[in-house]
Amino acid sequence: MIFSRRFFYAFVIALAACLCACGGGSSSSSSVVADTGCYPLTQTAGTDPLKIWQWHLANDAAHYFASNLPAAGAANNFDLNLPAGWSSTSGQNINVTVVDTGMEVRHEDLANNVVCSGSYNFITRNNNPTNSSTTGDHGTSVAGLIAGVANNSVGISGIAPKANLRGYNFLQSGYQSYANYAIAMGSDSTYGAASSDIFNFSAGTDSASLSAPDTTEDAVSVNTITLRSGKGALLVKSAGNGYYGMTNSSGSTIGTNTYCTVTGVTCQNVNQDTDNTLYSTLVVAAVDADSKSSTYSTAGSAIWVSGFGGEFGYDTAVNATYTASSSNNKPALVTTDQSGCTAGYVRSAATSKNLLNKGDGTATLNTSCNYTSTFNGTSSAAPTVTGVVALMLQANSSLTWRDVRHILANTARKVQPAQAAVTTTSYFGGSSFTLEQAWVTNTAGFHFHNYFGFGLVDASAAVTAAGTHTAGSLGTLTSVNNTATIGTTTIPASTITGLSKTFSISGLTTVEQAELTFNVGSGYVPYCNQVELTSPGGTKSILFNMDSAHTSASTGGVRLLSNAFYGETAAGTWTLKVINRCSSPAQTLSTTTGQKLTIRGH
Repeated sequence: MIFSRRFFYAFVIALAACLCACGGGSSSSSSVVADTGCYPLTQTAGTDPLKIWQWHLANDAAHYFASNLPAAGAANNFDLNLPAGWSSTSGQNINVTVVDTGMEVRHEDLANNVVCSGSYNFITRNNNPTNSSTTGDHGTSVAGLIAGVANNSVGISGIAPKANLRGYNFLQSGYQSYANYAIAMGSDSTYGAASSDIFNFSAGTDSASLSAPDTTEDAVSVNTITLRSGKGALLVKSAGNGYYGMTNSSGSTIGTNTYCTVTGVTCQNVNQDTDNTLYSTLVVAAVDADSKSSTYSTAGSAIWVSGFGGEFGYDTAVNATYTASSSNNKPALVTTDQSGCTAGYVRSAATSKNLLNKGDGTATLNTSCNYTSTFNGTSSAAPTVTGVVALMLQANSSLTWRDVRHILANTARKVQPAQAAVTTTSYFGGSSFTLEQAWVTNTAGFHFHNYFGFGLVDASAAVTAAGTHTAGSLGTLTSVNNTATIGTTTIPASTITGLSKTFSISGLTTVEQAELTFNVGSGYVPYCNQVELTSPGGTKSILFNMDSAHTSASTGGVRLLSNAFYGETAAGTWTLKVINRCSSPAQTLSTTTGQKLTIRGH
């Protein structure tokens, strides 16, 4: 059986996500062909020559392969704030699995961190997941950000440069079956992924329709929190690259609605991807070198934290495609690329974008074309957080998956504090209406924004907190739910009043996540409606924005998740409000199934 939906890479090129369709579902039950995927190298200790250009590690406001640089001054030059001495042992003994398009196990900056017989290639059925593509391997670049080998006199450094790497090429076209997903995500204990501490999944889906979750897929993803002897592995996932639009596999725009580009809300919503709305998934948004939300980064209430995705890394001195002030000319991330000048994002046949990405062998710091400085997207943001999580687990291997998330929420930096709300007076008789909120501080003191989640990850603060945190102190994860009465189902048109439903919650003390199962009537048009949830303490979370690019919704139950209520008191009356700006077609909730609210916490 194959997946009911397709995955896409969350890597960005030009102005759109590099969304390569991956369907099909070949099985991998055959015996492994001989190739352990193990090719250790003898290397000379020394400085990594490209490390100084990795601004996400240390942003010194001087080294960027781009022409539109961050504003000068320490307040504007953000990085991961890595702890002192991190590069010598960072991430040692932590097992990271990269579920992606592949991973070049012979790469000079990856080979010595690759686990022998720990990876899997679903095509060749051996332990070498190297991708045969000649146009760039997404997984190889992701792996470099996480665990590129440090102090080996070549290339770059990963954030956790001593971590153990495993690669699974699940995202290659034709191999996305349930069985293969179970192998890649550690559900099948006969494969190496079952030993993972962290899974990095820089992928997402793109559709103009909101759909109900796939229960079989959910079961595999949730199983990750049973690993690590019950402490739970972390499943770190990219939020998506659909802020300014969604594209399908052929590059065509999905849907006909363009309101999002006019009103300034996210075209795609994080809650559209049902993997993002699973409570066990840690969803990561992207910021740039100025700590601003990356122009492509999909927004929504299911985001946990932000990592570095950067922008596009163009340099007008090499490529004059964009104006000097364009976001396309702001820095992207420097990481590993397929080896050699005949393959990779940097290759002789590719268009040069900046001084490092010259694929003709003339780039002074990249004569062998083994590295790229234009990797970006939430595909980059997720592995920057994965690397930090590896540092945290090295500091305290007893941490549970919930402990890690708790620490990240507590230590994340509130970037762009003056980020304005998105409002409009185009609807509801000229009255001002908030389409997207500014930063919200909930009653437990946590700050949250649909662009950033709890904020930008702070490696030093997170590692320090991890070292002193009492593992398991959050207690047992519990869930309670309540279904609202069906009652009135017509969502009144063109009025801010909207339609409200209430839920009475008891039997739980502290909120960790709020999950709404949203049941709508036939003909429901998502971009007409805004979905808001308010806690007993009065905190409002926008679960789905009016004016998105989504044109239809499943009537079988759409799952919408919010992290904005973290730490609040759970008991009391919760209120769901749906506001409709469209006079036609008629907008209704389900007349047969009530709206369901599930609160998880302790």
